Amino acid sequence: MGSFSTWSTNRRAQYERVLSETACLTTGDIAQARHRVGSCLETASGDVHVLDDELIRDVFTVLWAFERLAGLHESLGRGWPLRRVTRPQRLLLAAVRGAVATWYGYVGQTFRTTGDGPVSLEPAAEAVRELYRQSQGLGRP
Repeated sequence: MGSFSTWSTNRRAQYERVLSETACLTTGDIAQARHRVGSCLETASGDVHVLDDELIRDVFTVLWAFERLAGLHESLGRGWPLRRVTRPQRLLLAAVRGAVATWYGYVGQTFRTTGDGPVSLEPAAEAVRELYRQSQGLGRP
């Protein structure tokens, strides 16, 4: 009975971590950064987007949030047997799938700062790409 109680408490804590981290995407500084960058990129035309320093900071603020989510996804571990996706991992991927798909499209674009050369999003964008790959295997939410 004790091992089940420990497992149950651990699972509940995993769900709480997922809900807490995914809430960060829709609140506070990260939500504002997503809005500012998204507004700029959705209304811009052309292959190269010229962003001021504040918008570049916003891009990296959002990418850092995805890094944290990717780290959480990894820390939730794989289920046994057959290393399948655990339910907390599935919840995480389902909760961020839309934002990940949007930013997956953004990270493939070329960014420049005002007056400077291109800005490399590598390796910061790898978390977005990995979450996107993982979320594509979910099927319907």
